[in-house]
Amino acid sequence: MMFEKVKEFKALTSTHERKTWLSENRNYIFKNLSILLFSIYTFVNIINTNLRMDISFIIFSTLYVFSIYLCISIGLNMTYKLIGFANFAHAELFIVGAYVGVAWSEIYSERSPILQDYFGALLVAFILAGIVALLSDLLVFQPIRQLNASNEALMISSIGVGLIIRNIVSMFYGGKAVYFRLPSSQEIPRIDIPSVLFGSISGVTPLNIKGTNFALRYEILLALTVSLVMVGGLFLFLEKTKLGKALRSTADNKDLAEISGIDTLRMIRITWFIGGGLAGVSGIIFASTLPVIPFSGFLFLLPAFAVIVLGGVGSLKGSVYAAMIIAFTQVLSNSYLTSIERILLDTPYERTALVSYNTITPFIILIFVILFKPQGLYGDE
Repeated sequence: MMFEKVKEFKALTSTHERKTWLSENRNYIFKNLSILLFSIYTFVNIINTNLRMDISFIIFSTLYVFSIYLCISIGLNMTYKLIGFANFAHAELFIVGAYVGVAWSEIYSERSPILQDYFGALLVAFILAGIVALLSDLLVFQPIRQLNASNEALMISSIGVGLIIRNIVSMFYGGKAVYFRLPSSQEIPRIDIPSVLFGSISGVTPLNIKGTNFALRYEILLALTVSLVMVGGLFLFLEKTKLGKALRSTADNKDLAEISGIDTLRMIRITWFIGGGLAGVSGIIFASTLPVIPFSGFLFLLPAFAVIVLGGVGSLKGSVYAAMIIAFTQVLSNSYLTSIERILLDTPYERTALVSYNTITPFIILIFVILFKPQGLYGDE
């Protein structure tokens, strides 16, 4: 509505028309200016009295969330670009990878976990999640495509595939929260980083470098390293190898690729395997630091779609930037939501657990960007 009013005003050419428009819409203008001023006042009040930020925590938490979003969205973007439908079963490939880590911990439960377990589980998760993705295409999506079904039919079928995978996992593990066990922080030295605090803390405003340190968990460094190495390797594979160039050609124009002699069916299967494998890796990253349940994958699916749309469908570079933007805003919103919770404590509108609403942050950013650039950040490349 607001943007439509702005367009109306810009379309007016004469001064008289603009004065008339302002007179007719003065109530609308006053209402929106009041909302804007109240929002600014609230924001400043939060900054001055209630905001608490540990910038060190925000930076490394952003990198951790970024590594998960990057792996899951890159794989989803590849299949979306090549096949043309939103695969809701991609969330369950995340779960397959996560529960590979859980199963690995159970198999080797008689001994203490070692760092090599992480990389062994990563390899198995990549392969197994890739195989599950490939089988879902061979058994479900390919037969449906051969019937010339619409993308909507494929999307609905993917929901069914996802439910099947999720319930198979639930048959073995139920709904209890489980972990992928890694060596404890006592066995691997932690990295202590000074806590850079922002806000009204201990009478110091707005910035304070505390004597206490932020303990950087090695799992975050592992997650970031793994995601960057795998995605970097994927970029090199697509840019430098003959097979990678064939995949790109198929994604850009499937009919032209077939005329050029490229086996497009083989390219589709390779894409399913790589995309599923990356989702499995993101599941391992998650399960190594946080508890996982069979429904956990779906919590990351919608933000992954937000990453794809924000970065631009088919743009891997766009997915990298979009994953960082969405991860940062989501982590940053935790501090603001906590501050709002403090403000509401002594009011009739008291609320708790506002941090759980940080999941809407990616979509606020997404809507704001696509209003001005509907194709996404790099969708036109």
